[in-house]
Amino acid sequence: MRGVAENLSKLIGSLIILVLISSMSYKLQAKECHNNEPKIFDQKRLNMLEKVKKKLYLARENIISECFDMSIKLSKEGIDVLGKNYLSDGMIDDTGMKFSLARIEEKKNNLKLAATIYSGVLESRINQLQIRLGNGNCNYNLRY
Repeated sequence: MRGVAENLSKLIGSLIILVLISSMSYKLQAKECHNNEPKIFDQKRLNMLEKVKKKLYLARENIISECFDMSIKLSKEGIDVLGKNYLSDGMIDDTGMKFSLARIEEKKNNLKLAATIYSGVLESRINQLQIRLGNGNCNYNLRY
């Protein structure tokens, strides 16, 4: 009987230590997450980001609805609003080349492809700005 009580006591002690370690680990993770929150001085960019994300969403919805002209218009507006704010030091940006390709497809009147590429450019630039602000990425997985 005495051996059972000792083993039970050791088991309870081990469980308590495990719970304490787990709670400490959770607190460290929570603290790390708070460090990634955007700074107050980026509030202007965050407001702009929300506006541009809406344009991307609407552009993708217009692709689904086969309103390619409107999708192109919305994507271009979003790209103009973002400007160069998405760029960061050392970033390799290939969206300019994709933008040129979209323009060529638009001139050839291949509007579905042009709308798809323009919205892809906008999504890439939004993602880069969100990463720069410590805000993840958007990944609008809409079918079209």
